[in-house]
Amino acid sequence: MHHRDFEKVKVTDAGFGTHGAQVDRTVRLAALAADEQAQDHRSLAKLWEQLAARTLEIFDAFLTPQRCFLLVRHGPPRTVRPAELRGIAILQRVLVEGSQQAAATELGISPSTTAARGQAGLTALGFSCRVPRTPYIIVAAANASQGHAAIEARSSTIEAAHRPLQVLTIPRPEGHISSRLTGAVLQVTTSLLEGMTRSHIARVRNTSERTVSNQLSVAFKQLRAAGRLDMLRVLACAQYPHHNG
Repeated sequence: MHHRDFEKVKVTDAGFGTHGAQVDRTVRLAALAADEQAQDHRSLAKLWEQLAARTLEIFDAFLTPQRCFLLVRHGPPRTVRPAELRGIAILQRVLVEGSQQAAATELGISPSTTAARGQAGLTALGFSCRVPRTPYIIVAAANASQGHAAIEARSSTIEAAHRPLQVLTIPRPEGHISSRLTGAVLQVTTSLLEGMTRSHIARVRNTSERTVSNQLSVAFKQLRAAGRLDMLRVLACAQYPHHNG
């Protein structure tokens, strides 16, 4: 694909709230081009380990129509606060269990404490979105770290501001649900997977939030998921081979 063709690729931020809002589009174009030529793969389990230890920091996260992108870099040496580590550990449990309520039960702490500390963990990773809107590639990494998903990302490297950035990508999961969901149900599910809220989906589709909720209920039932996070967990754990080229 020529560089000018990358200009035409639709890139979605999905409200993840990383540095991406300030990222020069040329960085993302470079990431698209590097991923197109990528030959290497990287374990998402190892990625989670480094993110949790704060030896890697998240620079950007975005979607294209085909793939989920995560740009990471080595950060400067820093002292990691115990509260950050606790928050990331609780976030990991939430993403592995598929819901904050299930994680609270597993951890033996209150749902409100689970929610607050899990949110702090997501913030420590570099996201400002709410936990239920965590990007799919992060959910997949958390589950891979527990041995629940044997997922490897396509890996390449670019430079931004004279610093190397690692570009990690995995396919979007919609291809694995299109045979089970159709029409409007598939469309609203895709929007939810992208991180859109129900109210946002309703506005975009010019319909009521209740209609969107009803359509998502059908999707969750078909996929045997309790909600968005659980749906991402199910897809990460059940649908991927070792390599996702």
